[in-house]
Amino acid sequence: MAGKCCLCGREFNFISAEFPISESELPGKKICDDCNRLLNNLKIPAKMDDKENFPIYKERLQKYLDRVTDYSVGEFCNKLLIKADYQWRLLADLDDRIRNHLLITTADVKNYKIVKYNGIVIGEEVLYPDVINDYPKRLKAARVSAFNKMIQESVRLGGNAIIGVDLKYTPFTPSIFAAVASGTSVILEEDRE
Repeated sequence: MAGKCCLCGREFNFISAEFPISESELPGKKICDDCNRLLNNLKIPAKMDDKENFPIYKERLQKYLDRVTDYSVGEFCNKLLIKADYQWRLLADLDDRIRNHLLITTADVKNYKIVKYNGIVIGEEVLYPDVINDYPKRLKAARVSAFNKMIQESVRLGGNAIIGVDLKYTPFTPSIFAAVASGTSVILEEDRE
C-alpha cells in the first residue's frame, strides 16, 4: 500500500504496524517507519539510558514540523514535543534524586535532622546463578538491583535518604537466593544549630 508520510513527506510502500498516532488523533493520516520510530522514542521516554538521544529526536521532529503544512499533524506533534520534554525533565530529576540519595546504616546522621519519616522501604532481587564461578558477579548484581529498587521506592515516597539500611541474602534452594535491602525512608535537612 503506497502512501506519503504526513510528517516527513516521503513516499513509502506500507503503513507501519506500530502506528503511534491513533486514528482518533489524526484520522486518515499515514506515517512511515522512520517517523514512527521517532514518534515512539518521543512518546514513550521511559528509558533513561537513551537520554543522550532525546535532544536528537526532538531536533529531528522540530525540523519536520517546520515543513509540515497540515495543521492537525503540526498540532499533534507540538503537543507530543511539549509532553515528551516534560516527561524527560521529570525522568532526569528522578535520575538525579536516585543518584544523590543517601544510604545510612545508622538511625541518625550527624549534622542532619530528620524532618519526616516516610516509612519502611524494601528492595528485592532474586538470584539464579548458572554456575558456581558466576556467584560473585551475580551476588553483586542482585545487591545493586535490590538497593536501586529500595531507593526508587524511597524517592516515590518523597524521601532523600534511607536510614537503618540493611542487606540480607535469603536462600530459597542451594542455588537460588534473594537479596533483600530494607530501611526507613526519610527526609533529611542540614542541622544549622
